[in-house]
Amino acid sequence: MADIWSAGCSPTARTLYRTLFPLVVRPLMNVTMQINAVGAAAGCARTAEALDLVARESATTGYLVGDQFSMADLCAASVLQLAAPSAEYLAPFPEPRPPGVAAWLARWSGHPGAADVRRMYHLHRGKSHALANGGA
Repeated sequence: MADIWSAGCSPTARTLYRTLFPLVVRPLMNVTMQINAVGAAAGCARTAEALDLVARESATTGYLVGDQFSMADLCAASVLQLAAPSAEYLAPFPEPRPPGVAAWLARWSGHPGAADVRRMYHLHRGKSHALANGGA
């Protein structure tokens, strides 16, 4: 997370963030975001529900509402990209992936809803202007 959240920062800021993350940010996140076994199970269940909905609702036309790309597709792809990252996403996961991140992604990799999310990014995201011009 430190690498993802400090992308584009100066080396000094990245080092500071990496140092503070385990001491301050992680414990604060654990408490405020209820990051524990119960919260993880609930998050997995909600992610599965969302991917199931995307797969079910886009089965006929390839889109969630009607037969063309809409705000519903944009919202679903934006929220679910952490379960189904695509090459078109602006901030890719750092490599090598930590084991927990790899396990999370493997859990959803074959889900039809994840394939739909990646397809949305591929068809409708396009190239980032910032990335195309060397910026972040």
